[in-house]
Amino acid sequence: MPKIELIELHVAAAHFPVALLMSNTFFDVMGRRLHRPELRTTSYWCHLLGVCAAVVTAMLGTLGNPFRETTGILVFFWKDYHHGMSQRMATHSWVGLSSLLLFAALAAWRVKRRDTFSRPGSIVYWMATAAAIGLLGATGYLGSHVMD
Repeated sequence: MPKIELIELHVAAAHFPVALLMSNTFFDVMGRRLHRPELRTTSYWCHLLGVCAAVVTAMLGTLGNPFRETTGILVFFWKDYHHGMSQRMATHSWVGLSSLLLFAALAAWRVKRRDTFSRPGSIVYWMATAAAIGLLGATGYLGSHVMD
């Protein structure tokens, strides 16, 4: 049996947080539009599970990165930035981590507020969600082009 690399697990696992976090947004929008609390509950759990899946996926990508330094303080950063592939991988990683942090902050805010927002809070929440979805899409696009 061939050896499975962590980066291969990252590539396989990446579909779970993407699906969960995009589904979270879809169910939240539909739940609010149709006044269906069960869709909002589904959105809530997709959001929390999506953030958990994203943490695992980010760890697999970071630890499995073939350009990762193996010693010293730069253990979680990348070497050879003048190489095109490692530069694309670093960009993909930073955009992905930004998306993860934004979704995690939104999930924490959602839990703290018990999924109830004032009108101004709701506007901020939706603007941040739109930015997080944009970052998530960019992460997937960049990840699919790392090897080009």
